[in-house]
Amino acid sequence: MHLPPTDRAHEPPKLLLHRPIALCGLSLKRAKRPLVILGFEHPQEVAHLSGAALVLTAAVMFTITQNSSGFILIGMSLLFGFTNGFGGFANQATLYRQTRAEEIAVASGLYRTFSYMGAIFSSSFAESSLVVALPR
Repeated sequence: MHLPPTDRAHEPPKLLLHRPIALCGLSLKRAKRPLVILGFEHPQEVAHLSGAALVLTAAVMFTITQNSSGFILIGMSLLFGFTNGFGGFANQATLYRQTRAEEIAVASGLYRTFSYMGAIFSSSFAESSLVVALPR
């Protein structure tokens, strides 16, 4: 099936600005309410929940054998994802609550910078340990 050519060169580009503008309005409305994450008002409570999920993930890791079901691996991955997502979110929310308004930009920049540096160093450490562990 061949469609007839259309002359779209002279049409103005269609911008979808209504969605970001609506989301900005919703976030401004939501920002005036107290921060509630999973029913908890304090980010430290979410960080504790995230830590408990990490301990549960470690317990599941110790029970995995070669005969384990794939559902156990999926459940462990979900627990680890919960830990990773909500742990970082709770840490950043704690940072925003404990920092004064005039220092929030510097504090959040340092938080992200050291988070990236930690990821870089841990990945290079993991790579160097794999190079040593693999036979040649």
